[in-house]
Amino acid sequence: MSVAESLTHAGLAHDVDVDVIWINSETVTPEELDRTLRRVSGIVVPGGFGPRGTEGKVQASRFARASTTSPTSASVTACTWR
Repeated sequence: MSVAESLTHAGLAHDVDVDVIWINSETVTPEELDRTLRRVSGIVVPGGFGPRGTEGKVQASRFARASTTSPTSASVTACTWR
């Protein structure tokens, strides 16, 4: 939710409406991902905890790199604390 709130506040600061489209990275198919991401102006791939949805996040990142969709933001999925 904090990612969506951040986008909303950024939109307010720049006087634009932000419409967040959520994609379930655990169940998304490549076809569904392609169909959905072709309609957006930007892609955010937030981090997570553990391996859940990793493949869907990788697919979204690959789509963003290969397409003309901009801007794209991806955060680290896992970290190691020592």
